[in-house]
Amino acid sequence: MTVAYFRAMFDENQATDAACRELLDHVLQGERAWMDELAPGGVPSPALAPLVDRGTPEFSGRPLRVRWLSFLGDVVWDVFSDGNAVVGPADERYRLGSARGSGEVIADHLNGRLAAERSAHGAGDPLPRWRRDPFDYLDFYMGTLGLFGDGALDERGLPFYTRVFGRLRERGCDWRYAPPAIGLVRFGRPDEGADDPTRYDPNAALAVEAERGEKEEQLAELARRLAEANEEAFERAVREPPLVVRAYRGVYGEWPVYVRR
Repeated sequence: MTVAYFRAMFDENQATDAACRELLDHVLQGERAWMDELAPGGVPSPALAPLVDRGTPEFSGRPLRVRWLSFLGDVVWDVFSDGNAVVGPADERYRLGSARGSGEVIADHLNGRLAAERSAHGAGDPLPRWRRDPFDYLDFYMGTLGLFGDGALDERGLPFYTRVFGRLRERGCDWRYAPPAIGLVRFGRPDEGADDPTRYDPNAALAVEAERGEKEEQLAELARRLAEANEEAFERAVREPPLVVRAYRGVYGEWPVYVRR
């Protein structure tokens, strides 16, 4: 985790949890009618079927409503999480949390949506929560990443991103894109016996120091290579904008601001 990540976590201009959830509700407003339009009679259109029928037989066997919301939740995660930022008209940041936290917020929201629909139809909630709520954070943890063999959502997903950005623009919100990057996290531990003079061994200390110096050089080289790879990935994302970025341009008429992680 970078300094920028922690700074973002404690940003004073962070929108409240209630405001984030309200914006999330606005983004998903009208999705049920859209689902019925794309899956009349509960039968997905040819364009929709590969998106909602992906995965294992157990997943494909879930009700269409659940599969539909699962895919929408992945799309929303791509926009709100993964290092990207939704920015409000007063420059407030609508963050749903970390990668895991965002998944949990989206799962809770969609579970609540399904519960409200059951109540509206008089079904109630006779089952315990762990059985009646189909989603948890793992359903949305990495968004659309890995849904297809090449690890990327294809052009069929463009209308879904477009719809999300259209809803955000209605609220005067903007979006910042952070191309993927790999970071280096170091974990250290105190030297054994460092605070005990009776256990101090000069020869062992020299050997440890030499080994530490060698490891530092290796880590510095690894950090340099990662920085080069991240810069190449950033430049490639500028040259070849991913689907989510192209959807943004289709709605806003310009490319989003790119930010480094």
